[in-house]
Amino acid sequence: MCRIALHGLSRIGRLILRQLVFETADRRGDDDPGLEVVALNDVAAPDNLAYLMNHDSIHGGPPTRARASADELMWGSYTMTMLGISDRAELPWRDLEVDLVIDACDDADDRERASRHLEAGAERVIATNVVNDADVTICMGVNEARFDPARHRVISSAGSAASCLAVIADIVDEEFGIESGIVTAIQAYTSANALLDTPDELWRRGRSATLSIVPTTIELTEEMVRIIPDLRDRLDAVAMRVPVPCGSIIDLVVHTEQPTSARRVNDAFRSAARTERLSDILDVTEDPPVSTDIIGTSYSAVVDAESTVVVKTHTVKVLAWHDNEWAYASRIIDLARHVGQQASR
Repeated sequence: MCRIALHGLSRIGRLILRQLVFETADRRGDDDPGLEVVALNDVAAPDNLAYLMNHDSIHGGPPTRARASADELMWGSYTMTMLGISDRAELPWRDLEVDLVIDACDDADDRERASRHLEAGAERVIATNVVNDADVTICMGVNEARFDPARHRVISSAGSAASCLAVIADIVDEEFGIESGIVTAIQAYTSANALLDTPDELWRRGRSATLSIVPTTIELTEEMVRIIPDLRDRLDAVAMRVPVPCGSIIDLVVHTEQPTSARRVNDAFRSAARTERLSDILDVTEDPPVSTDIIGTSYSAVVDAESTVVVKTHTVKVLAWHDNEWAYASRIIDLARHVGQQASR
């Protein structure tokens, strides 16, 4: 059994915990050591956190209510130690025999900060934020074979947009070859965006995300290079924040080396989605979805087959949807399970 501690109970942290408590038993394989949540850490009041777990404005309430005391959280069949320590290095991971920390705090964006969990006694840490100098960046369904338990202790998970893009780009590149391409990440707003207009270093990012489509920056190109190094200098990316609270889409346009057609592109996705490796990660839908239809789906990428377009046999456009919260939490858990499985061998 891999003993898990969860640091940070914001949107993603709470959904990771909810899925660990209620959703993950059927995803275990025969050689899976299993994940046991032993501790949670957040400086917010435990009863307030339990309230937010019980009242999710996007994903609805859980099957059973969470209950909190000053030092414990009870949810489902779990009773977990509840901590409120701000300094990662002071957390009692050694005493609690924690194998793996999932750091879901927004400030876990460099190796030095994330590695404080190791100082506190954890064996490894997965950061849900982009960590440019992590030991390795892993996107489940694409490059998880790169994880080496002997060398990798600070692990960066691919972000929600990168998790979607990497899956579809990897298939297109393998089947048809990508010469060049441009990605538009059309993203739901998050708590990091402004509800009302406010000053910001990037002026447009300070505008109300609930009222406008906001062009913004994204580190997607850099993430993709860490996941699929062969795509270096072949893709670039822009992003748009749109006024929906959940449900995002990747718009990928590439020029391919091999001629193809919309039917062949969709067939490649369908074939990949039937493999054991991608059956829980990639889906292809024939129904014409909108963003609300994607909420609650756990696939990293849902290819919108009706929207696949090929122009003059070499210019390919693919739309792929994802729930940027629920699906991302699912991949973090899959990554934690993979890390625990490999480390136990």
